[in-house]
Amino acid sequence: MNTYDIARIASPIGAELRERWWDLMPEDLARKHRPWVKRIGGGLITFLSGTTSKSMNVVLNLGVSETAKKSMIDEVFELAATARAQRFSFHVSPSAQSSRIEKWLIEKNFRLHNYYRIHFRDTTGSVKIETDLTVKKINKEHAIAFGRIVCENFGWPAGRVPWIAATVGQRGFHHYMAFAEEVPVATGLLYVKDDCGYLAFGATMSRYRRRGGQGALIAARIKKARQLGLRFVTADTFAPMPGRPAVSYRNFSRTGFEDAYQQPVFVWEK
Repeated sequence: MNTYDIARIASPIGAELRERWWDLMPEDLARKHRPWVKRIGGGLITFLSGTTSKSMNVVLNLGVSETAKKSMIDEVFELAATARAQRFSFHVSPSAQSSRIEKWLIEKNFRLHNYYRIHFRDTTGSVKIETDLTVKKINKEHAIAFGRIVCENFGWPAGRVPWIAATVGQRGFHHYMAFAEEVPVATGLLYVKDDCGYLAFGATMSRYRRRGGQGALIAARIKKARQLGLRFVTADTFAPMPGRPAVSYRNFSRTGFEDAYQQPVFVWEK
C-alpha cells in the first residue's frame, strides 16, 4: 500500500470524525461561537466565528477523495470572511493534487506552519503494554471526566468539556479511560468508519504520565478495532522537533504503527 492509498483511508475518516463531533456541539456553545461547517471538493471546513484557533478553524481532506479546483480556495476564503475567522489552518494530505494545492495556498499568502505525522497499521497481532493503571471502556457515567481531561491537556477552555462529553455513547464512537484505582487519569477515543478506526483524544493528566497509560489505551483500542472486524487503525501526532517532546509519536511507534506520511499544515492570518 503506497502513501496515496493510505491517505485515501486515513484522511477521510479524520474529517468525518470532526464533522460528526461538530454536529454534537451543545446549543449554548453554538449560540456563543456560531460554528460553520461545510464540505467542498471532498474536503471539510470548520470555523468558529471570530476566533483565531488553528485547531478549530481548519480545512481538511481537500483533493483526497474528490478533485480539487483552485476556485475552492476562494470558497474557503468566502466562508472565512463570513465566519470572521482571523486565522485558520489548512492540512494538505498526500494526493495527486497535493503539490498543486500547496502552490495555490502559497499564492494566497499561506505560510507553512508545521507538520503532522500520520500513523497507520493493520489490526493483526496483540500489543502488550505494561502499566499499573486500569484501562476500561466507558459510558456516559464518565463522559464529563473524559471531556475535562482532554480539555485540560489540550489547553482548551472548560466550556468545551460538554461538547467532548456529548460524543460518548454515539454510534461509531468508542471511549476508553485509564484509572488509578477509581480516579480517571487518561483518555482515548476509537472512531470507526468502514474498515478503519481513528484514534483520537489521547490525553493523560500530568502527574500520571510515564506509567504506560497511553500505550495501554492504544493497545485496548487496537484490540477493539480487531474485535469489530476493522482492518486498519490510524492516528496523527505532531512531527518530532528539537525541543518538543515526542511522547505521543513514540507511543504509536512502540505499539506497531508505521510512520506512514508527513502532512504539512499551512496557516493564513489576517
